[in-house]
Amino acid sequence: MNALQIVITAILGACGGAIFTWIGIGARRLQSVTKVIKALSHDALFNRCEALILKGKITKSELENLDMLWDAYSGLGMNGAGSELYNRAKALPLEK
Repeated sequence: MNALQIVITAILGACGGAIFTWIGIGARRLQSVTKVIKALSHDALFNRCEALILKGKITKSELENLDMLWDAYSGLGMNGAGSELYNRAKALPLEK
């Protein structure tokens, strides 16, 4: 191996390490952002369902909004405790 090959190999090795470090940092940030989105989605769905259940009825626009919240919530793989509240709110009598 000549001197040029050694220099190129060293540079590529250093850049490769930096790239893998950068990818690792990006992956951790993405995990954190995903956790925040899940928490906000959970909070929005639960608060909306509880308010509607206390009100005892639901309008068509509230139902559409609730369905959009549910789609986002369940799309994140979070179906457990929210599904019972969602179903209870969705079953409320339609307000005219």
